[in-house]
Amino acid sequence: MVAQEACERAFGLDFGQELAVVGAAVVFSSLLLYLAGRWRPGSPLRLAAAAAVTAVNAILPAMFCRWVDSTTIVLLSFNFMWISSFKAISWAFNRGALVTQPFNFAQFLVVYAAPVTPVATDAAGKPAQPAEAATSASAAAGEPSGPAPSVSSKDSVAPAAAVDGGESAAIRKGRLAEDAGGTATMLRVWATKGLFLACMVQLLQYPIPAFLESFCLAMCLMSLLSMIMDGPAAAVIGLIGLRVSPHFDKPWTAKSVSAFWNKHWDLAAGNTLRQLIYDTVCDGSLLPPTKPHGRPSHTRQALGSLASFAASGLVHECIFWHLTGHTTYGVWSSYFLVQVPAIIVERIVLAQLKRRRIMVPSLLRMAYTVGFETLTAQYLFWGPTKKYGVSDSVVDNVRETVLGLAQQLSQLNFRTLHMHAS
Repeated sequence: MVAQEACERAFGLDFGQELAVVGAAVVFSSLLLYLAGRWRPGSPLRLAAAAAVTAVNAILPAMFCRWVDSTTIVLLSFNFMWISSFKAISWAFNRGALVTQPFNFAQFLVVYAAPVTPVATDAAGKPAQPAEAATSASAAAGEPSGPAPSVSSKDSVAPAAAVDGGESAAIRKGRLAEDAGGTATMLRVWATKGLFLACMVQLLQYPIPAFLESFCLAMCLMSLLSMIMDGPAAAVIGLIGLRVSPHFDKPWTAKSVSAFWNKHWDLAAGNTLRQLIYDTVCDGSLLPPTKPHGRPSHTRQALGSLASFAASGLVHECIFWHLTGHTTYGVWSSYFLVQVPAIIVERIVLAQLKRRRIMVPSLLRMAYTVGFETLTAQYLFWGPTKKYGVSDSVVDNVRETVLGLAQQLSQLNFRTLHMHAS
């Protein structure tokens, strides 16, 4: 309570007013970028607009009270400080989600403000490839196809060169070409993940083994972040006719560490890393190439992956600072950086096994992937959150919200029954 009062005295605003300021800032930022789209990509004016928007996004989470509004800080940091800012910087160089289609302002606002990625389209305005073909290409990206290991960026699809032998970057769509579904589908997924989140939060109220606790915390994070995508996406689909690509996709079914980040975990955030960092390193230029080029070298792929994971680690450190007032002192960054050698070793081993026609059972590969990610996260990701009380604060925030909603629904049902009875 003291923290809440101190926060309100510092800003002179209550929680609702702070949310209103966030909304106004997001709309203004979207309008600025939309109007600035007439300026040449890479020009000083366009860079200035992106820098201003990024600065605003960095401030928004700081408006809220640490330890009191933990969940709000996580969501604002993840969505605006990271995803929206990366979209804005990519836009400045004619890359990323904001330049994929000729959006009207409503569509531009949603793509900028929501953790969604529009479905990639071809020249005729149709999905670049059907969902089945996109899934096949994405699956191929998670498997070794040759002697040299190629590493893909966090949460992105490996370069098409690693899949198709050297086609141009212009048609490397990956999962961006997949459609996450219509309004009914998205609402169903949203409700399902909300129920799943409530179950995981309830399970965490009991003493459970550390490994299982880490897995449940990961599922809570997935459900929480995915819910803020699925709900807005349903509105996007229903109101302004914009189709979006998948966000999370059953991460427990990943058959490799590479596939975990490429195909299953937090694709909305990973798409921004791919478009801003990985593709830039592979292209060797901040501006996209004017002519399509072929396969980037394995060195560029590895450097792009390293840069992407390093950027993800730094952003996560910033999120932790917004939550606690200090960083994890590199522990979170080490969690993301350790993924790079793990993927390289994994691809070498799988390629050697494939040459010898040794097929590792899918269940064994899934067990290894879930075990590796859960175990490394237990010490390098969840360790700091438990040490400083962050995970407990977020879980308590979510639990209080769930209980509050359940109480409101029960009261609503009681009133409805009372009205029918009278």
